[in-house]
Amino acid sequence: MPKITQQRTVFEGKRFKVKSYEVDFGQGKKATFEAIDRNNGALIVPLDDEGNIVLIKEYCAGTGSYELGLPKGMVDDGEEPLAAAKRELTEETGLKAAKLDKLAVFTTTPAWSNQRTHVFLARELTPSKLQGDEHEQPQIVKKLFSKFEQLVDNGELTEARVISALFLARRFLEKEGKHKLQK
Repeated sequence: MPKITQQRTVFEGKRFKVKSYEVDFGQGKKATFEAIDRNNGALIVPLDDEGNIVLIKEYCAGTGSYELGLPKGMVDDGEEPLAAAKRELTEETGLKAAKLDKLAVFTTTPAWSNQRTHVFLARELTPSKLQGDEHEQPQIVKKLFSKFEQLVDNGELTEARVISALFLARRFLEKEGKHKLQK
């Protein structure tokens, strides 16, 4: 098993750090890696009683454009992922969920980042407001859950975490068998 023999922070910003790692693979083999070190995230698939996904449209600095996606955010230090999911859902959509099911925990770029995303399905939604840390309030967009693949096909949904979460939610609901997916 490789062993980290040294690590140091080479950059520290507001949302993440970049660390350099010296790794010993044994038998004289060593390598240096750089990776992003950041808090874990929570991503929520809100599904209303009419079968709509509650999406948000917000400015994303990485692409420099407004993107359609799901409510999400960082898990604060000392915060549980479920608490972060509840907080982010309320801050970004003005809704709270009576029912939250954990769907998965996944990574998106494990070679470059240690962040894990905790994915939740939120149902039984009711209005609730909590002030968030966004620079502007995200725009709420509702789309039929049964038609989410069309949003991917036409390029409206592009974020891999969002697309994965929607497929996970559909699989969960199909297994649960209590939700009729409209075609």
